[in-house]
Amino acid sequence: MSPDGTTPATARVERLRRRMRLPAGDPSRGLAGHARHRVLLSPDWSTSHLEVSIPERKAHALKLLLERMPVFIEDEELIVGARTVLGPVREGQTRVENPSVDLSLYAYPRYLTETERAHARELFGGHVPEGCSKAHFVGGFAKALRLGFGGIRREAHERLEQETSQEKRDFLRAVCVAYEGASLLAERYARLAGDMAEDAAAPRDEELRRIAAVCLRVANEPPRDLHEALQLFWFAHLVLLIENHVLISYGRFDQLIEPFWSACPPPDAQELLDCLTIKLNDLADVGARAALVSGADNLVLSGLRPDGADATNAVTYACLDALDHTRLEGPMLAVRLHRDSPARLLGRACDLIRQGLGQIAFYNDDVFVPALVAAGLPVEAARNYVLDACQDVLIEGQSDFYLGGAVGLTETLIDTLDAMDGGADFAGLLAAYKRRIATAIETAARGYVESLSLPQFSPLPFLSGMIDDCVAKGLDLTAGGCRYRDKGMFIMSPVNAANSLAAIKRVVYDDRAATLDEVRGACRANFEHAESLRRRLLAAPKWGNDDDYVDCIAKDVIEFACHEVAKRRIDDEARFLSGIHQPHQVAVGARVGATPDGRRAGEAFPVTLAPANGTERNGPTAVVRSVTKIDPMVCQWNHALTLSFSPSALTARDADGERGEDCACGRRDAGKFEALLRAYLALGGGQLQCNVIDPDTLREAQRHPDRHAHLVVRVWGFCARFVDLTKEYQDDLIARTAHAL
Repeated sequence: MSPDGTTPATARVERLRRRMRLPAGDPSRGLAGHARHRVLLSPDWSTSHLEVSIPERKAHALKLLLERMPVFIEDEELIVGARTVLGPVREGQTRVENPSVDLSLYAYPRYLTETERAHARELFGGHVPEGCSKAHFVGGFAKALRLGFGGIRREAHERLEQETSQEKRDFLRAVCVAYEGASLLAERYARLAGDMAEDAAAPRDEELRRIAAVCLRVANEPPRDLHEALQLFWFAHLVLLIENHVLISYGRFDQLIEPFWSACPPPDAQELLDCLTIKLNDLADVGARAALVSGADNLVLSGLRPDGADATNAVTYACLDALDHTRLEGPMLAVRLHRDSPARLLGRACDLIRQGLGQIAFYNDDVFVPALVAAGLPVEAARNYVLDACQDVLIEGQSDFYLGGAVGLTETLIDTLDAMDGGADFAGLLAAYKRRIATAIETAARGYVESLSLPQFSPLPFLSGMIDDCVAKGLDLTAGGCRYRDKGMFIMSPVNAANSLAAIKRVVYDDRAATLDEVRGACRANFEHAESLRRRLLAAPKWGNDDDYVDCIAKDVIEFACHEVAKRRIDDEARFLSGIHQPHQVAVGARVGATPDGRRAGEAFPVTLAPANGTERNGPTAVVRSVTKIDPMVCQWNHALTLSFSPSALTARDADGERGEDCACGRRDAGKFEALLRAYLALGGGQLQCNVIDPDTLREAQRHPDRHAHLVVRVWGFCARFVDLTKEYQDDLIARTAHAL
């Protein structure tokens, strides 16, 4: 047992972990673990010939995949199942010879007729939305565990017998078919395990017989014990992935699994959970694309229960231990905190952060719950919020808040400047800018509402069966069947916009060192022959330094945009929710020209509310104070802060080896981080995610990737192996300020 009271991983878990995390450059990678079982989608797998509705053909395509894809059970596995069909099909190729190449992971049999495909191409500009139709969601795992695949199928069948609407009958039949496919997959694994047990030596033969019994049970019935619950959870998630590609998070996992936990002996329970955690990295062998797939999905822990009590339980700590044991890219652990969260929970999570496990992020129930209630959700539902793959809030099993539109504040500012004459004062510039923001938000909201009238070519019958109200209404999730139909709207690139406005105010209107036309011209020329002006713009106050000169501008503009989002409605029952978010910071920045804050064309944007690289001058406390000046009640959906810390700042012990004054994990500087986190939450910070990494280590990893194949970093809303990232994203991570405490 370790000094913090945790037990080490078992030998089984260590071997499974090593097998799962073979690096991309390992010559044996394509022959090891899951990789050797993966095949490419066969072109003759199709259901487009069936004379049934599109939802039914989509469900039959899913069932076809689940019936035909290879199944396997690796040595020592206790939780079984994997995605084994990938795309695209290439002529003459039937197996994935090199899993490290950049494959399109999504593979789905064709189910649209040629006429339907032509209609879809006409409507969607050449893109045919066949198969994958959404991402960034959480399945209704509570319903799946309560009813099982057979129970959901029976629910849909009973509803079908009462329904007269042809459209709803088509949907309900599709749900029945999809869940027949899920049951079939579990039965295939039961048969495989039983067959393997006949040839296996003790004690593996008994393990395989147990796996066979577990799979046979969960093929149609709800689970009765921990092994059955974890296996059904994984099968449900696996089928969701096959139905709809990637970026599907795991919900309030500790709440889902806690009823099954106590009856299992602790060592066995932890080993089973560790085995599931490894399975959640199923696609780790596929390479760079799998870095996003494996480390992008949130598993939510703790927080408030729907009745308002603290939700921390034994599974909460076991999940933290599982991350410690496995140290893979995924899952990301979203730790929900509130003012009465146990000190032990905070200390254990902070200690893992100190060790560099950036897979952990923190979310503030004292912010998100009241913000969701203020937006109109019942408090019980608000307390049951979860996070999708980009830290966006939604209600588990009841909503689909992702994504109704996005507005880039920096891009909108550039458009405003291009349309301005040179005579406006700063107040006039700001007013013109806000008018453009309001117009952009209205345009985005109207575009989403108009899109609802378009034909639906990619329903989701399996996911819909798990979501509350879809079966009762007889409506697919994509047709508005879920209970809460609100959608989120991103407020993007806020930091460069605020920095640019502050730079214009200082250089043009306060110091009168340049005209607005000169700043605009310098940006258009990417500051060629204007380096002196660029230096002045760079020297202006920057976000993240607790400087009201720029922070008040940011607060004004961001809160204005959020209020404008709140004015828009989808219909009488559904609204838009605000989310401050900037993902894909390198790729998006590469498309945007130079900006008045001194940023050159093509340079990366900061991640969401993080300061621009190199502009923090007053430490992490100042960053926290800047961010928490924004009213959290106006933003119900997302407002993450990402910070980087130097490992040396969080590893020093007290000189006498005693616990730090406020430290729940026994290290003074880790205690400082804990204190910073507490302050951030108390001030109204919503989300905090961290990297604890030395930039010199990252530079060394660039030079010698083979020596750092397992180095995991948080990029924005996902974690990845550093060596799997493009050099542009690696350079962005290196450029982030590594704070001391």
